[in-house]
Order: sequence, then structure tokens, then C-alpha cells
Amino acid sequence: MKYYLFLFTNVLFLFNSACSPRHEGTGENTIFASTNKELESAALKVIETKCSSCHGLNAFSGGVGNLTSIEYLLKSNLIVPGNSTQGRLIQTIEEGSMPTNGTTVTDLELNIIKNWIDNGFTVIGGTVPPNIINPTIPNPNITGSPLQVDALTIIQKQCSGCHGSPSNGAGNVSDILNVKHLLESGLVVPGNTKQGRFMGSIYDGTMPKSQFLTPSEITTLEKWITTDIDPNAQVILPPTEVVKPTYSSIAKLILEPKCVICHGPSHAADGIRVATYAYLLGTMGGKRTVTIGNAIESKLYKSVKSKEMPPQSDGYVALDLTESNAIRDWINAGALNN
Repeated sequence: MKYYLFLFTNVLFLFNSACSPRHEGTGENTIFASTNKELESAALKVIETKCSSCHGLNAFSGGVGNLTSIEYLLKSNLIVPGNSTQGRLIQTIEEGSMPTNGTTVTDLELNIIKNWIDNGFTVIGGTVPPNIINPTIPNPNITGSPLQVDALTIIQKQCSGCHGSPSNGAGNVSDILNVKHLLESGLVVPGNTKQGRFMGSIYDGTMPKSQFLTPSEITTLEKWITTDIDPNAQVILPPTEVVKPTYSSIAKLILEPKCVICHGPSHAADGIRVATYAYLLGTMGGKRTVTIGNAIESKLYKSVKSKEMPPQSDGYVALDLTESNAIRDWINAGALNN
């Protein structure tokens, strides 16, 4: 009896392990779950509309099964959580080989699926790195109606990192929290979301660079522009904190807002993660970016000093001298976890 119980227990373990959606990464065996239900619902609605006639519950065209099943998408490696550039689902859509049922996936629909893949999943098991950085965005003081406050809060969180400067924003777009400037520059056309570069770049997926807006965020901005935009609204940001040559300060003021979105726990561009102290030193898998005591040989410092990172070609703003010097001085002083 004990033998059969032992055998059943092990078979059950193997079955559960085989059925758990996992993403195999560099030095990792990570289990993901789709936890952002808004992003999930929007993405699956697109997939249901555009793909399920050939790849649904009762359709297995080309040997590809039900694309509305998250478990199937994960187990078949059709999607890779945190990296929409991998996985055949997005690749076949972008290369134009799918769908083949006479429909097309618009840029906005494609971005909805990408947004879910990149930002809708959470690590729930496997190799879970400790002390993941959670971005901390200062709360501004915004005047105006509730809708205006909601809209400007979205812009502050999603856009001001690259376009908040009064004069030298990325892509020649600056002072984005100044509503009067948005209107005078033609970035926003009151009453018409189809005109103006601001909503146009959101619709075609070129902005924001860090992550696409959710459907509810887009709806909020549309309602604001068509019904409630006020050129006299004010956004008063908290005083800027000066970065110090310590890990905690660098993590809070540089890594969190400017690096983790592309080099975080689930999305590791070029195999680089900077979401924890251990990741920087290469002790949690991935590439080592900090050589203790030697900034010149550290990829983290070299990439920001040369302005390779953050990538300005993608619309990001390079670190200023104070920020890059803080990283240099911290590494040269021993790169302490302080």
C-alpha cells in the first residue's frame, strides 16, 4: 500500500510539473501567471476575434490549437511573458503570415496583445528573485476636474520620464505636463482624438516606449480630450531628489524609473537584469553588469557614460553627469548594498 501511495504521489507531482506554465530563461525555470485581468481580457478579445476561427476550441488549423487558452499559449511557447519579441504568436502576425482568414490585426490590436505579454504576467513559482524593485513615482499635485486629474496622472506616470523636461525632451517633445503647451503645439487637438501627434503615437504603438497604455487608460485620455481638457490645469511635481552614490539611491532614482522596464525580473533585454542588487553582480543569473571596485570595467557604468543606455534612438533620455558619476563613484567605492 505504501508503495502504491508513493507511486501515485510521484505521478501526480510529475503531472502537475508538466502542466505548469513555465518560461525557460537564462539560469531560470520560472512559472508565470496572467494576473492583470484588464490586459488579459483585452488581448484575448483580439485573439478571439481574429484567430479563433482557425485556432479555437474546435479548430486546429496547421496543428496549432486553441489560442484563447493561456495555458496552451505558454506551454507551446507561442508567447514568452515579459518579452513580446519572442514567441511565434507575435512573430507570425508581424510578418503577415497570420491571420489567413481574410482579416488583419491592426497596430492597436497588436499592441494590446504585446502589452499583455510584456506587462500582464507575474512570477508565481520557480526561480523567484528576491527584493524585486518596484518603481516609485512621486505623486504630483494636479488641479482640475476628476477626469483631468486622472488623465494627467496617466501622462505623468507614462510619459513625463522622457518628455517632462521643459526644453529638452526626447524626440523634440517636451513639457508634456503643461496642458497649454500641448494645445498650442498641436500635440493635442481639443475635441478630436484622431488629430494631434499625442494620441496618434499612442494609437500606432510608437508611444509610450516603456509599455503600452491599457484600454482603460486610452479611454480616459480620449474622454479628457473630447470633453474636459482645461489649458489652465496645473501639475506641481515634488522637489527633485538628488541621486547619491549608494545602491538604494541609484536604485530608486535611476534603475527603477529608467532601466527596470526593459531589464526587469521578467523582461531582460539582451539578457540583462538590474532589478536587484544580486542581478547587478550576476549572482542571480543573467549577465553581470557591475565589477566591484572598477567602474571602467562595469557594463552598467560604461553604457550610461557612453549614452548607449538608456537608448536615445528609442526615445529615452540619457543620464546626466550627476547620475552617471553617482554610479561610477558607487562602483569604485566597492558597490556596497547600502
